[in-house]
Amino acid sequence: MYKSYNTITPIYEVWRGASVVKTLNSTGDGVVRMDSDSDLKMSFAGTFYEYSGVNFLTDRLRVSVEINGTVYPLGTYCVTTETPSIADGVKTIKVEAYSLLWLLNQAKIETLKYFPAEQNYISAVQGLISAGGIADYSAEASTEVLATDREDWEIGTSYLTIINELLSEINYNQVWVTNSGAVKITKYAAPSLSNIKHSYVEGRDSIIKDTYTLTNDVYDKGNVFIAICDNPEISETMRAVAINNNTNSPYSVANLGRRVPIIERVNNTPSQTELQAYANKMRDKSLQTNETIEFETAIVPTHEAYETVQIAVGGVIGIYLEKSWEISLAQGGTMRHRGVRIIE
Repeated sequence: MYKSYNTITPIYEVWRGASVVKTLNSTGDGVVRMDSDSDLKMSFAGTFYEYSGVNFLTDRLRVSVEINGTVYPLGTYCVTTETPSIADGVKTIKVEAYSLLWLLNQAKIETLKYFPAEQNYISAVQGLISAGGIADYSAEASTEVLATDREDWEIGTSYLTIINELLSEINYNQVWVTNSGAVKITKYAAPSLSNIKHSYVEGRDSIIKDTYTLTNDVYDKGNVFIAICDNPEISETMRAVAINNNTNSPYSVANLGRRVPIIERVNNTPSQTELQAYANKMRDKSLQTNETIEFETAIVPTHEAYETVQIAVGGVIGIYLEKSWEISLAQGGTMRHRGVRIIE
């Protein structure tokens, strides 16, 4: 049985540098969304009573929620659209906003960007983040260095695109943002029982509703994954292969009874080891089934990107990679989740 005893108060603050300059009053539900497939990862939409003294070209909107007396951050945003309106004499402003990664998406190279061979990958990424105007970030260290001189990107390419391409070559996640607004650079970790962040189990005083939507599309998936790097600046063509031999997977070579190769060509790689890790990641992602679950819970404001969750509801039991979530910031508001099942 679903129960929620939460008292919810959303908080909307306008920050100018390190100071709060205004608190905005909402006219109703604000919505915070996280989508791991989106380059910008987090977004906010809401409507406020008319405000003044705010310059969202440089000011930032910080969203928080107070639940049962404890305040939780839910992101720092660049407001990109303000739509004023008036109804029955009441002036309101509808806003749309995106995470600070929007700054890296706006920043674009104006000349060919050069990275020398032997430069550390994370150092190159950190330089772009700083140049894009973001000071609050952290990165998991890597010893991998560029194998060749790089001038791969055309003038006008966004910093965000370059950052994510470099991170992909060393098998890191795309750059993302925490609920506190910090930019994060983290290594890819295959979702599994060992890295579950949240568990939702039905029963007395459960915070997961017993209604859900389960989708299971069936289509051909690969079971042999080949990554090839054929760069003329590297002395020889590199090739890595990873095979789905998981007996629990209906798409494995053994269960399907045939090999279905998926081939990806990468422009650059620091080493054979990283190319193999790239092929392994292709295989890992294939172990995400076609089963997608959409479910609803009370607001749990500690979710972020790239999280693994455990679900047991309505006879459905499994480990899921959370692809997106959405929080309705209102009294009685809930949190909607979407995840894909992981084969274990």
